[in-house]
Amino acid sequence: LRMPGTGGRVDWSPDGTVFVTEGAEASGIVDIRDARTGESVRSWPGHDGDITDVAFNHDGTLLATTGSDGVARIWDPATGDELHTMQMPALDYAIAGFGMCRCLAGPSFSPDGSLFAAAQDGLVKVIDLATGRTVREITSLPGPRHTSFDPTGTRLAIASAHLPMAVVVDIATGDEVFV
Repeated sequence: LRMPGTGGRVDWSPDGTVFVTEGAEASGIVDIRDARTGESVRSWPGHDGDITDVAFNHDGTLLATTGSDGVARIWDPATGDELHTMQMPALDYAIAGFGMCRCLAGPSFSPDGSLFAAAQDGLVKVIDLATGRTVREITSLPGPRHTSFDPTGTRLAIASAHLPMAVVVDIATGDEVFV
């Protein structure tokens, strides 16, 4: 299938019936598409500027998007309703292809769906979705770009966009388990 007018990051729903991507470049449109036909089944304005990354949670009931506007949003993918917003500090920096940007990226959910993480240059923030409270801020890795919870939800792997390295951090203590 070719889908003109879409692009950016993409993620499949866990049941494989739909996938999510960004609408037209720099539109900030969240676009959920049918996996069989590629047709848009639901779309809505999500960010001011580019969507930099997308991720479904383990059961497909939540969808995270991050944007060049410095915001991470969590949505109900069935309705397009915004459930949570995470604003990162206003750190403007240059990224190839984005120019000056407050880009967030690397959204991920813990396996039980209780925690959410996203990365910005120099900072990874982990929040408790039930309370909105910041559980952990991780600043030990330059240029964090991708995050992933381990299957127990107690550790977070973080990959750097600037260095050929990743760290694994214990979420409860903030200690690096290994680099």
